[in-house]
Amino acid sequence: MKLLSRFFGRGLTCQQVAVVLQQYLDEELDPNEVPKVLEHLDACKDCGLEATIYTRIKASLHAHQEEPDDASMAKIRALATELATAGLPDNE
Repeated sequence: MKLLSRFFGRGLTCQQVAVVLQQYLDEELDPNEVPKVLEHLDACKDCGLEATIYTRIKASLHAHQEEPDDASMAKIRALATELATAGLPDNE
């Protein structure tokens, strides 16, 4: 059974995207599930911003060293998990 199909029938929630976001960004997610994540990221400002932040951090780390060390990646994943769990602060 595919990971995402256990969680939903139609569109994804933020919580469901949080479960698979790292796999998606690391290109490890089942290709059949990618369109569902993309649809949510396009529609959800918070999740889209989280994905953008993670991508930029990863690109910055890659530009400064050959391969991010395990400790740096653990910190990035912890931050992404925290953002996905707590959400972004509402600045409005």
